Amino acid sequence: MAGEMTDAHSVVETIQPAITLLGLGIAAALGSRALRLNPIVGYLGMGLGLSSLGMAGDFSGSVVAAMAEAGVMFLLFNLGLHFSLGRIRAEASNIFGFGSLQMIVAGGAFSALFWAFGLPPTFAVIAGFGMGLSSTAVVIGLVRERG
Repeated sequence: MAGEMTDAHSVVETIQPAITLLGLGIAAALGSRALRLNPIVGYLGMGLGLSSLGMAGDFSGSVVAAMAEAGVMFLLFNLGLHFSLGRIRAEASNIFGFGSLQMIVAGGAFSALFWAFGLPPTFAVIAGFGMGLSSTAVVIGLVRERG
């Protein structure tokens, strides 16, 4: 009986951060919708808030990492559902022209910001352009929302 309780407690400890993040994610999405913002903005705000409060370490582990990977996969899948080959061909100049410009501007701005905060230049560029990719997802969501 004691072994079963230990196993159950271990399972709860493993999935508790994932359940908490899911609840916080729902709250962030509802809050951002109430402010008439894209839910992605709410998710980014929630992540920044947890990180600034020093709680990011509470949400590490294999279950949370798997959720993050699945989230990226579903985001890309969702984006793929909304783009047909014909639409990509029709909007190729916008996609590749403005998309590249947006990546250069956002990635460069984030890189400069990270470098200004004292991060090593190589890391600042990698993290900056990673954030630029995140901002691209926000921009795509906003454009899709507005038609």
